[in-house]
Amino acid sequence: MYRIILLSLVTIVFATDDGIRIPLKRIHHNSYHDNPQMYLQRTVQRLQQKYGPGATGEVNLYDFQGIQYYGEISLGTPGQTFTVLFDTGSADLWIPSSKCKFWDIVCWFHSKYNSKKSSTYQDDGRPFSIKYVTGSASGFLSRDVLTIGGLEVTNQTFAEITDPSLMFIWSEFDGILGLAFKSVAQSKENPPFVNLIKQQVVAKPFFSFYLSEEGGELALGYTDKSHYSGRFTFKPLIKPAKFWSFFLDRITVDSQDVGVDNVTAIVDSGTSLIAGPPGQIKAINNLIGAKEILGLYIVDCNTIDQLPNVVFHINGVQFNLTGRDYVLEMRRFVVFKVCISGFMEVDLGAPIWILGDVFLRRVYTQFNNGRGRLGFALAV
Repeated sequence: MYRIILLSLVTIVFATDDGIRIPLKRIHHNSYHDNPQMYLQRTVQRLQQKYGPGATGEVNLYDFQGIQYYGEISLGTPGQTFTVLFDTGSADLWIPSSKCKFWDIVCWFHSKYNSKKSSTYQDDGRPFSIKYVTGSASGFLSRDVLTIGGLEVTNQTFAEITDPSLMFIWSEFDGILGLAFKSVAQSKENPPFVNLIKQQVVAKPFFSFYLSEEGGELALGYTDKSHYSGRFTFKPLIKPAKFWSFFLDRITVDSQDVGVDNVTAIVDSGTSLIAGPPGQIKAINNLIGAKEILGLYIVDCNTIDQLPNVVFHINGVQFNLTGRDYVLEMRRFVVFKVCISGFMEVDLGAPIWILGDVFLRRVYTQFNNGRGRLGFALAV
């Protein structure tokens, strides 16, 4: 029926004089292509669990069934290679373990870390567990050398997963590498990028995401000037920093206000769409002519190029998303196509917006740990 596209990181890394470049490549993925409603429903559930009242940093990873980006890392000496989802909405690193039980078929389909093959392995042993909407992943903590794009972090705490849920059997990546803050880490240990800074391995204390429909790039310690135009617009993080959150000035559709005024917005590379409070999302979808059908907002595919701009106002600077930016085209076979709005409703118990990949593909974003801020520039 409908086709959902999964984007993934290529497992080739290029080093530059001033940082590390991790390119991303587009691939096609069929999981849940027959049921976009279930995909959106589970995305809502994940966001409610992640950012709603009582959220503990437990991460729901169902977004891999939609649009995601992943890339290559290694653990141990000599290095054991894994693909991970780079997620700015979580803060732990976990990988399947060679100690998975033989009958756990999920582990059959993914690379597994083997501590016996690493001369730099250090035992930890504390239990680790993450719960999901329809499953969980659990195991124990270990420490070893982590290599990301040629940069080495010593004594990095990570989780060896021995009991992954069946849901992971379809994931294109082996594990998750969180890029949020220690305060939401299940392990209670420093996330990898924090250790890159503390061990003075990374050139500068920030990383940058470039996403596109053909792939993208995660730059560690620098910004790639070939991927954005103009100057950065900076916003300080909301304190205390848990997620990459800031105060978003306004959202307008062309010149019409939709009731967003200085609200909390979280930039989350682990979320495919742009999510917000139901009332404001309805207002946006009404103004772009999207019709609600069985919980989905459907757009006439013939009108995409005539749709109004949705404008994000940040420190007086306008970042425009066109219809081509915020409408997702899904196809059944070749002849049947449905176009879905990239703006989805989620009730988090507060006026919080989640700016996912729909936003990041249009706005090159710098995540600055050193200065506690986010930087935005127009992606090219």
